[in-house]
Amino acid sequence: MHHGTWCVPQVHDLQVGDQLVEAPLDQAPVPAPAKKTARQMKYRAEANDRLRALRARRRAGLNARADAVARAMTAYAGLPARPQAFALRPGLLALSPPRKLPPSAGGELYLETEPLSVRRQTERLSRPPATQLIAERSRALPTIVSMLYVAQCEPGRRGRFENRHAVAKSSGRAPSWALLCGRYDRNLRTRRERMRRDLTHLGEVGLVALAEHGQGRYEAFTLNREDNADRRYVVPGVGEGPLLLSTSLITNGWHLVLEPDELALYLLINHLLATVPKKPHEDGVPLTSKTRFTVYGVSSEAYNAIHELEEFGLIRTHDPMPHRRRGKVRPPTQAELDDAAENEQSLAPVPYQLELIPDALERPALEVIDGQLGTYPLPPRVLEFDDILEAKYASVPLASPLKGSRLALSGGAAGPASAS
Repeated sequence: MHHGTWCVPQVHDLQVGDQLVEAPLDQAPVPAPAKKTARQMKYRAEANDRLRALRARRRAGLNARADAVARAMTAYAGLPARPQAFALRPGLLALSPPRKLPPSAGGELYLETEPLSVRRQTERLSRPPATQLIAERSRALPTIVSMLYVAQCEPGRRGRFENRHAVAKSSGRAPSWALLCGRYDRNLRTRRERMRRDLTHLGEVGLVALAEHGQGRYEAFTLNREDNADRRYVVPGVGEGPLLLSTSLITNGWHLVLEPDELALYLLINHLLATVPKKPHEDGVPLTSKTRFTVYGVSSEAYNAIHELEEFGLIRTHDPMPHRRRGKVRPPTQAELDDAAENEQSLAPVPYQLELIPDALERPALEVIDGQLGTYPLPPRVLEFDDILEAKYASVPLASPLKGSRLALSGGAAGPASAS
């Protein structure tokens, strides 16, 4: 008996054309799905398994950090003042003027003849500070956002910030940076190591200045302006045109609970919508691939975080391409090509249109994201895509529900996946 990918107990072989397939003994022999369909469904099942594992790990990590997040939020409530808005200089997020495109897109950011390592370093160092930090896959971006908020709650003379906080150990009424930045751990050494890693990354992009040497080089750090101007931090004035955000981004813990790439993307979407007006015929503002690269330095991988931001209720995406599914566009039919040519319309892919959801930050971040990950072992957009696939191939009988598919998740009937 032939045993392939779709093998299940109690099957018999059936010859269909020149293909040997399997069918359940308690059912009439049926043809197997086409090879392309089988590969697509198998790929989807494996991708769903990976997504499910990633979300489970993320939820476990959130639970492990829940105490640190709660302590940080308590510490924010005890700060001397709370600004009316959280102000960020745009230079943290956006380049002005924009950087050049890479040679593959007709630009001169670097030379194609340079070694790959040199090209990668040139590309990374040409990004604004926020996206430089997420390229390092560290948690330094949430840390600097925390520090900037604390500085605005403790402005000194003429708005200049004086660092009176120890790195890892609180003293008197001055909570430590580890506590304020959501990096708390009961072990002092662990707190210190976490903050040293973050401060090292922040020093590399010029957002803090560390002492040159000695054991106190981290304790004596100076907070610099967030626009990479290599000047000591001063609370931005209205004349500088800062990006104004709700303080609930901080006080409800969103900056600590979102992944760093999600936080960076949320901040730059706020900047985009504050600087680019929405056109009357559009539902939101598009973030084109050129703008992503030249202004914000966002990779395609980081840009995919828009789906999580939408899932968590922070933004709304509008897709002007009705045939796009999970970022892929169905090839146009000949009739659509003819119609586009007749009307002089382009069928080239266009970006999603983005919109912020008002008051979304007023909810407690940990509760929202943990609840979403617990309710949906797979992202809702993936479950919706699986429904489309199953409807498309409903006439192709399978020996059993595919592992990882919506049917397998729900016990055999299409419907919302049960919480794990």
